[in-house]
Amino acid sequence: MVIKRNRIRKIKQRSQVKRNGTAIARTTGDYREKIPAMFAAMPHTVRFRYQFLAPQLDTVSGSVLLSQIVVATSATATTRILGAVRIREIEMWAPGGLGTAGGGTSQIQVALEWFGITNSYQNSEKVSDVSMGIDNAHLLARPPRGSTPDFWINQGGMSDTTNTLFSLNGPLGTVVDLVMDIVLVDDEAASAGPTLAGGMTTGTVYYNYLDGRSSGNIQPFSGVRALP
Repeated sequence: MVIKRNRIRKIKQRSQVKRNGTAIARTTGDYREKIPAMFAAMPHTVRFRYQFLAPQLDTVSGSVLLSQIVVATSATATTRILGAVRIREIEMWAPGGLGTAGGGTSQIQVALEWFGITNSYQNSEKVSDVSMGIDNAHLLARPPRGSTPDFWINQGGMSDTTNTLFSLNGPLGTVVDLVMDIVLVDDEAASAGPTLAGGMTTGTVYYNYLDGRSSGNIQPFSGVRALP
């Protein structure tokens, strides 16, 4: 009853302010009238699209995800512009099987394996799909709840390492969509991105390969400038 009476009293006080404009002292018990929270950077949800240049099993780390968008600081060096990222989902498509000499079709498989799962019976979780006839192989997966890929990966944080967050497996031409929440760098110290032998233009924004430029198999496409 005490809580209910306090709530009614606050409602009456607010209504009095609206009626006659009288200033009423705020009570410390009203959490909605405390000082505003610290400024939080605005996250944006972005869909990145890639394509396999060769059939291969590729791994992806937190450091590579934070380096998906970089700015060239010279012909050979880059700096990150992503301060934090969080994976929402990954979607994969691969073309259906082609005809064989016997008149049938070969099966095509795409697979995604999540790592960083901490429980008593497994440390990874795999999702896969196989083409049926000429129909594409297709999968859509979200990070397992409570796994390392399920959390924010921030620049200089514990997940900003080369440890594998997930792996992708597919044939040539496999299309991958990675949907992430991203936060741009604010007042963090500049963090270096990939270093190349040359060919970049200072001040230009480049998109990284999903498996990293050194591997260079899962290439960004759909109208973006990939690292040379």
